Amino acid sequence: MILNKDNDCENSYYSQWLGKDLLENNFDWSSGSEITMFEFLKKYTLHDSILINLNVYPDQTGIVAIQFDSYWTNGRIPFPGSHVRRWPILLFYFNSLYYISCSHSLYGDSISNAECKIISEENQSELMDKELGVKGEREKCLSKILNSNGGYIEIVHDVYVKILCFDSKKDILKFPDI
Repeated sequence: MILNKDNDCENSYYSQWLGKDLLENNFDWSSGSEITMFEFLKKYTLHDSILINLNVYPDQTGIVAIQFDSYWTNGRIPFPGSHVRRWPILLFYFNSLYYISCSHSLYGDSISNAECKIISEENQSELMDKELGVKGEREKCLSKILNSNGGYIEIVHDVYVKILCFDSKKDILKFPDI
């Protein structure tokens, strides 16, 4: 691995700090914002962004990392240009994960759509009792991220998520309306 003067891997789109911090969940989530995934997706789109990784931790928490195409934010998050390596890193932290399903062709293609809906107790029972044997007492959401080649990820999680957004130097970018 060759590092350039900014401590980035020259053969990678992602900064060196990202992999290590994702592996260890080494983020200051108190610096982030808490919002429902549904509300986030009403305000912002993940269209053309790229899914980097899904990390699931032993305590049933998880992080979805996305190379965020901020072009679609109308200037609310700076768009550094068309060079993907410079796009912001957007992280979603899920405090409780109940179910995850994903396809084989998930990574590397641009995201075509993302959606979230609150799932009813009947759907929770049908999905989670059958798959996991987990009874749901709290309201939960089903979030889906779909890529341009038919790949997908589905996550059942608590309603609220935490978000952090970084530029390539790991400086935090704030969403002005969250």
